Amino acid sequence: MFDYFIFDEITSIKGFIVKGFFSGLFMSSFLVSMHLHKLNQMGITDITTEVLNPKQSKFIPSLFSMNEVINLLKHSDYNLTGNIITDKNETEIILKISFKSNGEKITILPGVKNNIKGFNIQSKPIFPLTYGDMGRGIIHILRLEKLLQKGLLCE
Repeated sequence: MFDYFIFDEITSIKGFIVKGFFSGLFMSSFLVSMHLHKLNQMGITDITTEVLNPKQSKFIPSLFSMNEVINLLKHSDYNLTGNIITDKNETEIILKISFKSNGEKITILPGVKNNIKGFNIQSKPIFPLTYGDMGRGIIHILRLEKLLQKGLLCE
């Protein structure tokens, strides 16, 4: 089996399968370790399927109105590389593909939970087949949580 890694040519289907298997194994382990490292940097140590899911949602208590949230987004350090689309009830942020985003759609809806006023935040990838986002969805949720609770945004 070691002979398949020495030669650059693929001489048989068996060699192709072995090389494909090991390169896939290497890439998968590399990407998973990068994802876990990013989550550890954010302080997330309890790794669950909810944390790994690229579609994130959370209720965030806040006393701001929707217009104040829009002004905070426009004048904060959020570094939007996309568009803010406002409607009567909701605000959508469509982030373009960049180094900080894979292209997400963030929806902000006002709501009430347990008699506490706040916002339902949902972040999901623009591309429906996105399987892993390296924690970018949860990063957007946590940054918006800071913004809505304190009125300022820290990197």
